[in-house]
Amino acid sequence: MLPSPPDVDRVNQLIAGQNQNVLMLGATPQYARLGERLTALDGTAKMIDEYWSQAGDNRRAILGDWLSMPFSDGEFTAIIGDGSFTSAADGLPRLFPEARRVLTPGGVLAVRCFCAPEPPETVSDIVDGLAAPDANPLCFRMRMAMAMAALQPNYVFPISELALMFDRLFPDRKALADKTGWRRDEIDRIDSMKSATYSVGFPPRSWLGEMAAQTFTRVEFLESDGYALAELCPVLVLE
Repeated sequence: MLPSPPDVDRVNQLIAGQNQNVLMLGATPQYARLGERLTALDGTAKMIDEYWSQAGDNRRAILGDWLSMPFSDGEFTAIIGDGSFTSAADGLPRLFPEARRVLTPGGVLAVRCFCAPEPPETVSDIVDGLAAPDANPLCFRMRMAMAMAALQPNYVFPISELALMFDRLFPDRKALADKTGWRRDEIDRIDSMKSATYSVGFPPRSWLGEMAAQTFTRVEFLESDGYALAELCPVLVLE
């Protein structure tokens, strides 16, 4: 779920005054023009090659590990990201101290999160509500992923399991398309997850906030709005 223009504006406002040297966790192109200087750090060369076209004197993308960043202490005035904590998966507890290390004193972190609802939904709940007017395949997949994550330690699971669960629930994709009005190409996008070897995490706000508070003194969730599931996509601000 890509950030909307208001999401981008919100992050830009949150780092105002601290935007001299910005680190982005990931290579989200919508954030590529934020900051006077911007370094994107991503662990996948394919992501950089496919989504990053902003190279220049004050824009760079680096292949590296978020849990062991190739930067000096206090190098960045701000850290931004979109869904970064989902991608961090079971490395999230180690990411907060590492982010604090490379952030200058007085700097700010602003990352849009994908937080499972509290109490969590079940997969059955989600399937039973499939015909809801606001249902769409992307939101449906995200809600399923959050429900599956809620059953796992630290809310982390292999993303390939989502595709397997989807096939078990909907062996007849034509029938699913007929029921929902979704295009088959939208439905079939889930197939790309079958061979994936990575895990994802969807912790609820309470767990995420408690984890962040072990490293940061300011922990605040700011609401997103204007799109489906915005209530599950707050911006986490840390100082």
